[in-house]
Amino acid sequence: MKKISVLAGRCAGHLISITVAVMISLLVVYFHSNTFRPNIDQELKLAVSKIMAAEELAAIYGPSKKRYECINAHLGRIRHEKTLVELLRAWHSCRDSFVGTFGPFQKLSEGLQFGAFLTLVSSRVAPYGSSDGMPFNQAPSVILKHVLGAKSLTCSGQSAFVAKTLKLAFPKLEIRQIGVINNSINHAMVYACDSSGAVLLDPTTSIVVVSPLQDILKGKPVGISQMIDYYDGNDELLEQFRRKLRGALRNGGIRESDLVYNKLL
Repeated sequence: MKKISVLAGRCAGHLISITVAVMISLLVVYFHSNTFRPNIDQELKLAVSKIMAAEELAAIYGPSKKRYECINAHLGRIRHEKTLVELLRAWHSCRDSFVGTFGPFQKLSEGLQFGAFLTLVSSRVAPYGSSDGMPFNQAPSVILKHVLGAKSLTCSGQSAFVAKTLKLAFPKLEIRQIGVINNSINHAMVYACDSSGAVLLDPTTSIVVVSPLQDILKGKPVGISQMIDYYDGNDELLEQFRRKLRGALRNGGIRESDLVYNKLL
């Protein structure tokens, strides 16, 4: 397994969230306070925790949680044709409106934008479930046909589809299939980067994070301005997992020691 540190330099790019800005302000107040209070550390931690919780609540339930409909009009034809050509046709039809849903997308290359778009396709083309007989180790075109014709998909099937289809369309991207297991998360996702930036893609819940993976695996919390959520399902178990994954990312709860595989395509 290659260490993720080799990605440093090529896949840099950071965003400072509102949370971080507020935390800095609170620290300034703390260190310049004329009256020392013995429990100021606990008060500071509690204040930051409440701010993060409020941000996350808004993202999950409020206007920060994005509904994106353009792709839905193309799903029937995508399932019927089962080709990269049809996926790209849908992408070109929806690209302008899709990129406009999230500010950080506008600075990314078309390849990384398309990767985020495929993340939505994967979560909507078939419900979450078993992927019996899915040829995960086959050629991208074979996986593409199986996934787009599947009745249900596991996270492994979805991540294989996104990673290999993205590599087929944009071969110069650095793309990794990653597996994570810790106390709260057992999941497969996709990471892609180039000189324009980096994205962590969850094809199961339609969560997209614009951040270098090495930052996430060092326990750096993902700011609210770095993550967007397009989940459009009604599976309650999947909904609970979506919140758990968001929480792990927001709180720096995924570390390099949690990686069970990190496969470079």
